[in-house]
Amino acid sequence: MARGKAAVKETAKKVETKAKAASEKLKTKAEEAKQTVEAKASAAKKAVKTTAKKASEKAVEKKEEIKTAAKKASARAAEKKAEAKEAVKKASAKAAEKKEEVKASAKKAAAKAAEKKASGLSVKHVFEIDGDKVTTDSIYEKITEAYKAEGHRVGNIKSLEVYYNFEERRAYYVVNGNPEDKFVEF
Repeated sequence: MARGKAAVKETAKKVETKAKAASEKLKTKAEEAKQTVEAKASAAKKAVKTTAKKASEKAVEKKEEIKTAAKKASARAAEKKAEAKEAVKKASAKAAEKKEEVKASAKKAAAKAAEKKASGLSVKHVFEIDGDKVTTDSIYEKITEAYKAEGHRVGNIKSLEVYYNFEERRAYYVVNGNPEDKFVEF
């Protein structure tokens, strides 16, 4: 039996030695696996950082492209606005020029009429527009009718200025020096 105990002890020592060797082997393999996992994790981390950095750079590039496009669109809009303002200025200048021409023409006609009236001549002004004949008398009648329709008395008219716009076929009138942008069509 003593021999049996010694054999068990010896067997236990052998098993313990083998267990220690196996444990050391496992520790070594675990350490190697840990290092492999850490290396792979580090590589994956670097790959993620690189990908994130590239994505961030692309986002910044897109942002800059959008800013540039927005600036170009804003510049184009400003150009169009300036062009529109210039067109309005030109149209206004043209309209003012036409208005002055019509005023000058009307003043000349009125001056000639006054001169002829003072000399005792009977003068009748006839304008032909698109084949229609229009007289100053017919325009005067329309103006007085419009003035009456507004509730005024024709006898209250002390002065009358008439401006002819042949393109619009309108006669703008000013009664007693009060411009109110009134007109009659002829």
